[in-house]
Amino acid sequence: FEEDNIEAAEQSGGAEYSVQLNNGEHLWFELQWRPIAGRWIQPKQEPKVDELVVERICELPIIPVSGYDTATNENFFDNQYVYVDWGTTFSLWHARQFTGKTPPYFRTSTGRIALDLILQCGGSAFIPHVLVEQHLENGELFHVKNVENTSRDIFVAYHRDNEQKELIETLINLLPTIEPNA
Repeated sequence: FEEDNIEAAEQSGGAEYSVQLNNGEHLWFELQWRPIAGRWIQPKQEPKVDELVVERICELPIIPVSGYDTATNENFFDNQYVYVDWGTTFSLWHARQFTGKTPPYFRTSTGRIALDLILQCGGSAFIPHVLVEQHLENGELFHVKNVENTSRDIFVAYHRDNEQKELIETLINLLPTIEPNA
């Protein structure tokens, strides 16, 4: 996934990188051009905020899961905990709820990366319920019920004068019913 240089990443739409920090943690991040109306655009081409329509479309439940059936509130963070950066609100909630817990074994900004990692190597993470539902049913992962759940609001944004506005609104109505590929 890693591109050798920024120009190659730009040509392919983006790249993923992993870096080991001085404290031994791994930092995983993505470099992506943002897709707007099905096109990749550069920041200088982005529309102004007042030209965008932003709507909340649903809530995404995020639950604590573990690859170990013995995981509890007491040891959730001690078994290769993968911290997924779900944004500022999640970070503040996480800091308030779990002060003094073991530092993460790994950090990422992508729930799918965390899911793949704990399926392959064991561990625990906060991951959207819809992504882990099948793995919970199969007994591959376990919902750690005595660790508090959280959620994220999901929004859609589009240019207010978009020629495809009717199609976009149809898609917005369909989005909450679509099942992801897990």
